[in-house]
Amino acid sequence: MIGYIFSLSALSTFGHRASKLTGWPYVKEAFTGTCDVVFIVGMYDPPLYQTTLEMTKHAKRRHIHWCGSDVEALVGFGCADNLPEATHSCESEGLQRELLSAGVHAEVMPMATSVHAPVTPFPEKPRLAAYYGTNPNKYGADWVRFISDAFPDLEIETFVLGQHPDVTPVIERTNGLIRIMDHDGSANTAREWMEAGRAAITTTDLPYADIVSKRDPSGVLAAVRDVISRKEPNKLAAEWYAKYNSTETWKETFDRLMEE
Repeated sequence: MIGYIFSLSALSTFGHRASKLTGWPYVKEAFTGTCDVVFIVGMYDPPLYQTTLEMTKHAKRRHIHWCGSDVEALVGFGCADNLPEATHSCESEGLQRELLSAGVHAEVMPMATSVHAPVTPFPEKPRLAAYYGTNPNKYGADWVRFISDAFPDLEIETFVLGQHPDVTPVIERTNGLIRIMDHDGSANTAREWMEAGRAAITTTDLPYADIVSKRDPSGVLAAVRDVISRKEPNKLAAEWYAKYNSTETWKETFDRLMEE
């Protein structure tokens, strides 16, 4: 089977990761050429998807992997009719439900994470981290300020995409992570924190997460209060995410979907 990994520039990090996991060549925003199948990482040119569809048109089969806000755009623009004949996967069960509402059937296949921190004891003084991605406002900076005002003695370490070559030290010096967004996809940082037995205070529907709603400020504060009172890492969550986040789990699903 001759296959390519394709993405637009916005998803190049995930494109490179998929290429590394599969051994398939990665093509960033360029023609894939004739091939048996192309694995498209994200659909980030709605509503017509012109670039993505043009660059992958020579593939015998297209498989679209939905990542996050591309699903929001699909549902919001109502542009499922512009999708080509393809098979589909997505990063989470929440995205799977959204896609189904637009008539797209997708299998959950979260991208393997790149950080696998060990389970270590909590710091002596409770401490949280907050991931800001490439846009602090999108990733809940206002909620971090709200939490800081409510817990003035609580230290919250914020970081952006690419700030730390390895976030393991950040994980080890915190009890949990704050990731509060309007819409989320795979929530890699939340999954990485939970693999280390830490908490994830998040709006993303993930197993073992402390799921909160942006419509419930008191619930957010209650979740923070509960998380910083915990004395031990969650070893059950750590064991579950060690498998869920693994290269082996992702590759097994990928190989099966590519053969279908």
